[in-house]
Amino acid sequence: MLCQSCADIRTEDWAKLAYREATVKYFKLCCAHEEVTCVEVEVRRLQTAIHNEEREVDAAVKHLIIVDPHLGLELKQQHRQRHAINMLHIHGLNKIKASVGYGSLKGIGIRWTSDVTPTADSTPHDIQTQVCQSQ
Repeated sequence: MLCQSCADIRTEDWAKLAYREATVKYFKLCCAHEEVTCVEVEVRRLQTAIHNEEREVDAAVKHLIIVDPHLGLELKQQHRQRHAINMLHIHGLNKIKASVGYGSLKGIGIRWTSDVTPTADSTPHDIQTQVCQSQ
């Protein structure tokens, strides 16, 4: 097919090495931008999970201190090491979020619960209101 072509494709821009290399770099850059977006989402998910876990454990400890003080104190003691590790993770996540080029996904996210039923026309504010009311 190329032998029967009227034009010499070797002279086309897309056939030149520099253009091909630039195209490859462009698509690698596009993939890198997508990867940064994925990292931003995962950073927010991890930070939200840590935040929710801390709230749940604190609530459980407060409840157990009233119901069963020994169990409540034991849970509090057991959670100290995990809390310290969580704070290390939060520190690392904050450094990532402070880096140049980090996007707009800042702050703690909202966990979906079975009580929250978004509709097609729900706004993030509506969903957050539902979450806050269900807690």
